Amino acid sequence: MADLDSGSSGKHPLLHVLIAEDNPLDAELVVAILKRAGFALSFEIVDEPAAFEHALTQSRVDLVLCDHNLRSWTGFDALAMVKKSGRDIPFIIITAVLGDEAAVDYIKQGAAEYVLKHRLERLALAVRQAVGERAHRAGQKVVLARNPPAGDAGGNEPLIPALK
Repeated sequence: MADLDSGSSGKHPLLHVLIAEDNPLDAELVVAILKRAGFALSFEIVDEPAAFEHALTQSRVDLVLCDHNLRSWTGFDALAMVKKSGRDIPFIIITAVLGDEAAVDYIKQGAAEYVLKHRLERLALAVRQAVGERAHRAGQKVVLARNPPAGDAGGNEPLIPALK
């Protein structure tokens, strides 16, 4: 991954982004928007499924930004690879056109958000929310691991005893 420090002066920790995009100008625009928003970035741009899967398994990835229509594959293929990896990586679709049905399908399948290319001013907020939600989930896992719920091993006892 290419390390680029946006000069955010510590406002945001380094964010490792995997970008699946077959248009280099669109990928550069996405990177520029995130840098302008204050993100410190390390990123890799891929346009083939094998390169995406390799980066997903061999690199640190905190966020995936993915076009919907790529040359030989789609964002749905990329999302399936992320899910198959078992890693909790926020996935945001960035596309020129996306119908309501496809948008709903992405969200149902686990995408954090979608951003239309003509509305890229929404990208920084979408990234902050997706990364924040992931951090929240990670924090919940730590708390639950340290403090398992009281009750039997099957978790069948109520957390609040019934009042008599």
